[in-house]
Amino acid sequence: MKSTQNALNGIIECQVEWADRLDIPYEDPNMCRTLEDNLFLPLDPDTTLEFGEGAGSELGTSEAPGSMASLRSSSALAVNVFAPWRGTAIAPLSSLIAADRSARRLRLEAQYPTGLRGIPPHLDVVIDRPGGIPLAIESKFTEVYSPTHMASGTPTSRSRACGMASTTFASWH
Repeated sequence: MKSTQNALNGIIECQVEWADRLDIPYEDPNMCRTLEDNLFLPLDPDTTLEFGEGAGSELGTSEAPGSMASLRSSSALAVNVFAPWRGTAIAPLSSLIAADRSARRLRLEAQYPTGLRGIPPHLDVVIDRPGGIPLAIESKFTEVYSPTHMASGTPTSRSRACGMASTTFASWH
């Protein structure tokens, strides 16, 4: 558990160093003052609409930034990695992820009703393929290091892989 906490602290430290290097103002607990400060590019209208219709409070309001303004936000990770592919041919992205070049559309925060009561699942990234099963991606950044996640036991190899990817992403800044 101690190494997991060290990993989480390391990721947060990298994110804080990135914000400091770019003179991005942030406050405790590692929240950028504005959503735009935590994104590589401004949100395009489609992405804004998709997150606005979502169940979370990722976008926030003019009075308070939403959860996407957090330096450890998984939704910001998804937007920073995948939103730039909007308006471009996404076949190369699809072929990298699923060895399938037939992708036609990329959606963020896509809702998938299950027929059950309550809020439908929201998938972070969905790549639609004609006549095929959509490719869904769930973005995780630091969740695998949370106390609630760790209470269920030691991290799985998948969790460790997510952590390595998170650390790698932090270094890209």
